[in-house]
Amino acid sequence: MKHYEPKEASMRLFRLPLCLVLALSLILHVSFERQARAQASFSGYTSGRSTFGERVLIGKRQARGLLRTFRPEAPATSTVRHPAILMIPGSGQTGPEYFIPKALANTDTDIEWFAPLAETLHASGAVTLQLGKPGIDFQSDGKVPLYDPTVWKNLTWKDYLDHLSDAVTWLKGRPEVDSNRIYLLGHSEGTDAVAHWVEQNPGQIAGLILLGVNTDNIVATYRWQLIDREWDWFLGRDVDTNHDHQITSQEIALWPDSFWYYQIPEASTLSRAEAIGKLEHWRLWSLAQIHEQPFFQGYSKDSGSLSKLLGFSGRIVALTGEWDVATPATMALKLQAYCQALKRSNCEVEILPTLGHAFSEPRAPRAHPLLDATFGLPSPQLLEKLTRLGGTL
Repeated sequence: MKHYEPKEASMRLFRLPLCLVLALSLILHVSFERQARAQASFSGYTSGRSTFGERVLIGKRQARGLLRTFRPEAPATSTVRHPAILMIPGSGQTGPEYFIPKALANTDTDIEWFAPLAETLHASGAVTLQLGKPGIDFQSDGKVPLYDPTVWKNLTWKDYLDHLSDAVTWLKGRPEVDSNRIYLLGHSEGTDAVAHWVEQNPGQIAGLILLGVNTDNIVATYRWQLIDREWDWFLGRDVDTNHDHQITSQEIALWPDSFWYYQIPEASTLSRAEAIGKLEHWRLWSLAQIHEQPFFQGYSKDSGSLSKLLGFSGRIVALTGEWDVATPATMALKLQAYCQALKRSNCEVEILPTLGHAFSEPRAPRAHPLLDATFGLPSPQLLEKLTRLGGTL
């Protein structure tokens, strides 16, 4: 285990679990308003027949999408067909760009997280469609507006899966797409969506690309993020230096300005149960808000995605960061263990070293997986994996 020097960098109060800040903001549908976005620049393509992020409207809800495709020089006679990848974002008010404000990205500008992934896969020969959630418009001037607040407010889990069906049908109808080589790519909550979709629509697609896969019940995962995560990724592994499941005032003092609710009187201790109790006191209200949302009521009692993924006969590629503190690598490893037990040769799982939930590095110089977590641009590690993957679709 990597050793972190607690005094190497001082941590400000709400610079703490940035993944928690992100989860709360996105789950509760809070729009991020920041300074005007500077467009991230990405390398161009060598093919003059490609389009870059063409805006399209999908299905009966007119959902927003960004399409990267190939235009044959002679459409009427072309027989070239390409694999297609439908890209599904994570939780919250997410449009097709998967817009992340710079404060969370740890970058100089706001970013569009899906853009480098789509560019990489498209450069490998795939048509890509980045799909926003129903009701969410294209991002504009550092904001993620709603084109239909009623659709977004009343969106259910069933509506969302119907929305994915509309997008798959739309892709299959395009002449440049090989309808036998359609893949669904999901990130975080998006992995839940694609797992549920393939269970309800067997035999419709060729494979799944799972980034930061969640295999557990979604509400259980959110509870872990809000309550247990700080012990698992900070208090238990770094502060409790003698691993006796008790935090002393001397141990917490090595992490100045960390979490005010952990301040322990001198010569006292804080047990794991007491720490969890403090977190429940402050954060269970957030979990209650999740339960009340129409979107989660349709699958909050579901057993999770693992059985759905194992019931899918197509190809599965799962990539997760070693330091993912939202959907930890143990979930991907659980999927891998079951695939191996079933002797599934078309199920590939890989854990990418030192990367977090967004496949970005933690904030320097301390680079603690939780305290310094970022939701930044995807690492070259991930893009290299996607480049190789794109050539095999």
